[in-house]
Amino acid sequence: MKVAVAQLCPGPNKAQNLATTARILESAIAQGVDLIVLPELTTSPYQLRDADLSHWAEEIPTGPTLTIWKELCHKHNIDLVAGVLEHADGRYYNSAIHIGPRGLQSYYRKIHLFGWERKRLAAGQQQPILAQAGDAKIGSLVCYDLRFVELVRRVALSGVQLLCVPTTWTDVGKPEPFDQFGLPAAVHLALGHAYANKIFMLVAGHAGAEAGVSYLGDSLIAGPNGHLIAGPAGSDSITLLVADIDPSWADAKEIGAENHVFNDRRVDLY
Repeated sequence: MKVAVAQLCPGPNKAQNLATTARILESAIAQGVDLIVLPELTTSPYQLRDADLSHWAEEIPTGPTLTIWKELCHKHNIDLVAGVLEHADGRYYNSAIHIGPRGLQSYYRKIHLFGWERKRLAAGQQQPILAQAGDAKIGSLVCYDLRFVELVRRVALSGVQLLCVPTTWTDVGKPEPFDQFGLPAAVHLALGHAYANKIFMLVAGHAGAEAGVSYLGDSLIAGPNGHLIAGPAGSDSITLLVADIDPSWADAKEIGAENHVFNDRRVDLY
């Protein structure tokens, strides 16, 4: 299976942002990709603290952006996971949608809201749904959700092989956003989740800067051994990372002959 993550720099023009996603999808399709992950709030700036949310938001599954993405996924027989600003029942959500060749497969509303989101968006109330993308079992979380190890473990226990994470890693609250290796701690967090749960991690983020906030980028693809397969992508530019993987590698939870990362949990104690 060939997978990809796209690091993007959405700006103040929604039509241009959508056109950028179409171009990146076409590039991925040309490379034979089966599944591609796009960032959090793919077709808008992330900093929407004072913005007119109605301008950027869409309904699921009928919004114009989703309509175009559904057409591309159907035409080219691919799966797409992407972040969108969702409008539903008078509320706005930071959502991740999964579109396949047959249309919308699932969507997830971000549970853990960060910064300005807490005042303007509604938090999701349901756990991620296990979905099928080709031969892979996938699930989605959004950005800050990764900080909550209980949620990631619950998703992993559901049978997820590929965890898709639209994100916007920022320098907010981080006086030293990069370590001595030039990496943000979020990269280590993603690799740790891959290693602890023996799953693939597909993380797609924002690059550049906006409204005084720097985006850390460093989109990546990691394997169940906790090692990088592609990336990290740096923090400044649009990047498409592509990798060939075998989703079934994430089914092997054994460590040597005597241990198992799920069976060895002491659920009687924690």
